[in-house]
Amino acid sequence: QKELNKYDLVIVADFGHGLINEKTVRLLEKKAKYLTVNCQSNSANQGFNLISKYKKFNYGSIDLYEAKLATQKINLDPSKFMQLMKNKTKFNQFSVTLGKYGCTVFKKKKYFKLSTPRSNAVDAMGAGDVFFVITSLFSFLKFDIKEIALLGNCASSIKVNHIGHDYIIKNEEILK
Repeated sequence: QKELNKYDLVIVADFGHGLINEKTVRLLEKKAKYLTVNCQSNSANQGFNLISKYKKFNYGSIDLYEAKLATQKINLDPSKFMQLMKNKTKFNQFSVTLGKYGCTVFKKKKYFKLSTPRSNAVDAMGAGDVFFVITSLFSFLKFDIKEIALLGNCASSIKVNHIGHDYIIKNEEILK
């Protein structure tokens, strides 16, 4: 509580294991200067950890399955996604990752879909996490949605070419 105001950017990776309760969510919403949120649905929380539990954030990033859960739409139309989410929470920007198909980044009434670079993926675990962290930084720095999509896709496509979480992505790789 005392530390939050010291940081310009707060990145929250909420895996739904109970560590981030409602009181913590409200504190983050109130005190963080720029709040980015990734709220994951996984086998441990069975789809009950929805991003809509956050009522206010600056940038959010979830995968397509999590977007369908949050909007309660099986066939999710990207052009309607923003309106459906705006009815549940307040935010400035949002990304929906599409696995090997890339991502869609939303801001206001605009959205941009970008395919991912071809890759010989060996381990997809953590690709969404890499995407979220790097796009959080560039959202905070006010990059355009096209640039955010490109940088997120580049970083996550590099990640899937390495097994496990020991590999550190280098700036040169993203630039290449």
